[in-house]
Amino acid sequence: MFKKKKTMALTLIVLLLIAAAGYLGYGFYKNPSRLSNIPLIKNFVPAADEDSLPEVSEADIIQQEIADLKTALEEKDAEKETYEQEITQLREQLASNEVEELQNEVARLELVIMDMQNQRSNQDAAYQDLAQYYALMKSKDAAGILSRLSDDDAIGIISRMDNDAAASVMQNMDQDRAATITKKMLTVSM
Repeated sequence: MFKKKKTMALTLIVLLLIAAAGYLGYGFYKNPSRLSNIPLIKNFVPAADEDSLPEVSEADIIQQEIADLKTALEEKDAEKETYEQEITQLREQLASNEVEELQNEVARLELVIMDMQNQRSNQDAAYQDLAQYYALMKSKDAAGILSRLSDDDAIGIISRMDNDAAASVMQNMDQDRAATITKKMLTVSM
């Protein structure tokens, strides 16, 4: 009998603890059907009725879904704005890099042009010096040497000679060679 009283007392203590826990915030006082899942206690707690659950109208469900969708849409809009800002930054970087690359290319080409101008200037000076030497030579000797040079070199030298010296050298050249050089000189001067 002592054992029976002890079991009853223990059961009563457990029930009091459950009631106190439910009252203090574990939600058992609002939904006592939760207690029906606990062994031994389920015999003392009525099963949950569907009628006892609060009714949620279809309109409330739809409003909740609409609110959830609005929240999701706002999050997507914020994400879209972030992506658009990143795209704008990347475009600015790309434009900046392209401008920088073009400026580097322009600087490189300017150096190439300056180098070519220096070479042209040096070549003009060399042609001028050679023109003076060939003008001092006998026309026949100058014509023989100039005939062996490339057309461009021969034209470069002859065009820098005074008219009388150039005419004398051309007169002593092979006629076909003199004609070829003359045609090229006409093409360059046009």
